Amino acid sequence: MLKLIPLGGLGEIGLNMMVMEWDHHIIVIDAGLMFPEDYMPGVDMVIPDIQYLKENSTKVKAVILTHGHEDHIGAMPFLLREINAPVYGTNFTLELLKSKLDEYDLIDNPSLNKINAGDITDLGPFKIEYIRVNHSIIDGVGLAISRYYQIGRIYDPIYLCRRWEDNSDASLSIEAQNRHNLYKDRLRTFELTARIQLNRGK
Repeated sequence: MLKLIPLGGLGEIGLNMMVMEWDHHIIVIDAGLMFPEDYMPGVDMVIPDIQYLKENSTKVKAVILTHGHEDHIGAMPFLLREINAPVYGTNFTLELLKSKLDEYDLIDNPSLNKINAGDITDLGPFKIEYIRVNHSIIDGVGLAISRYYQIGRIYDPIYLCRRWEDNSDASLSIEAQNRHNLYKDRLRTFELTARIQLNRGK
C-alpha cells in the first residue's frame, strides 16, 4: 500500500517534508525548517518531527531536494545526523546544502548525487522524473513520481509538481518555450492516466 506522510509543510509556511512509502521503501522529499513565530521566544528555528523516519531508518532509500530555499533544505543537517541516505538534488541546491552541512561538520558524511531537469532516477518501486520549474531561486525542479505494481499490467502514476507556474514570458528562448511546453504536456499526461486508472478501479 502506498503511504503519503506529510511531516510538515501543509497548512503552514516552512517545514516542507513529504514521505512516500511503499512496502519497505521510503523516499523523503525535502527537509525544510520554519522560522519562529512571535509566540516562540528563544527559539532559533523549527524543524519537522522526524521520529517516524528514525523508527523506520532502514527503509529510507533517498532524500530528494526540489530547490535550495531554507524551508526545503534547512532541516537537512538534523535529518542526516539521524538518517544515512543518499541525497539527490540539482547542482545549485547541492552546493547550498554543502555549505550548510559544513557548518554542522557533516560535509564528509552524506552521499550527494547531482541531477538535472529531465533526468530519471529509479529508487526501488519509485521512478522519479525531474521537471524544470520557475521559482524565485534558480535550479529548482518539480517531481513526477511513478510506481509500478503487477496486477496484470497496471501503470499507476502519482505526480507531485512542486512550484509549477504557467510562464508565458515572451522573452523565453524558443528552446526554453518548447521545453516548458513539453513538461506541461507530460504533467497533463500523468494526470489523465491517473484519472483513467482511478475510473477503472471503481
